[in-house]
Amino acid sequence: MLNAAILLAAASRRPAAGGGSFLPSDLAGLVLWLDADDPASLTLDGSNRVSQWADKSGQGAHAQQSNTSHQPTYVASGIAGRGSLDFGGVSYLNLPDLSGVAGSQNRSAFVVFEHFDQTDQGYLLALGHASSGTAGAAWRVSIHGNGDLRIEVSGANYDSALAPGTLASQIAVVLDGSSVGDHTLYLDGTSESASGGNLVDTGFGEASISQQNRGGPGGFVEDKAFDGYISEILVYTSALSQTDRQAVEGYLAHKWDVTAKLPSNHPYKVTAP
Repeated sequence: MLNAAILLAAASRRPAAGGGSFLPSDLAGLVLWLDADDPASLTLDGSNRVSQWADKSGQGAHAQQSNTSHQPTYVASGIAGRGSLDFGGVSYLNLPDLSGVAGSQNRSAFVVFEHFDQTDQGYLLALGHASSGTAGAAWRVSIHGNGDLRIEVSGANYDSALAPGTLASQIAVVLDGSSVGDHTLYLDGTSESASGGNLVDTGFGEASISQQNRGGPGGFVEDKAFDGYISEILVYTSALSQTDRQAVEGYLAHKWDVTAKLPSNHPYKVTAP
């Protein structure tokens, strides 16, 4: 079975502190790398509205939005004083289908973001409409209305007890299997195993950032768009090992100044990988 791992976070220059030379591209299988702290990857208008967020993985999976009323805004001093995208609860970006991420193929998701309203539901990443064509069904990572992390798979939800709050955080979602219960969620390095037997069924079309689906049944639901900063997104075609996952967490934590949230025994709590 092919694997797929996804990371979301708020920019991708070298860490400002903590040393280290690790980059996301050091790991095999990277199929999406969006970095809001790299100005060269952003296409902006005179009002800093973003029409394209270029993929740095080399796979050409650029995130785009042609409708100016739904374009996120580039903020030069967002999370940790670095470049970030402000989605403001009304914006979203469309993604192409990602190579190696379909059906029940394994995957891992990491997100560095800042949620402005803990009680406001918002989507972070959606990868494809369900291959069965069920309206509104996809593989999605979101913040539920109670502030907890949620995984949505083909109409089934898993609501975790992990709550990011309104300060900058990073999450990781790792699928190592074929069902909802084969997911493990990580909030700043603290884990929780999911439960549920529904089969993961990631189809093609309607992949996006900050909304539940792009243009199919149901369309864009503005009150579920993410209200906050999203700064970096990474997707890999494997369920990352603990060693590799922690390396990515360390890279993101030192880059986005969220090392204080890592567990005390995290190998990159003090020094970047």
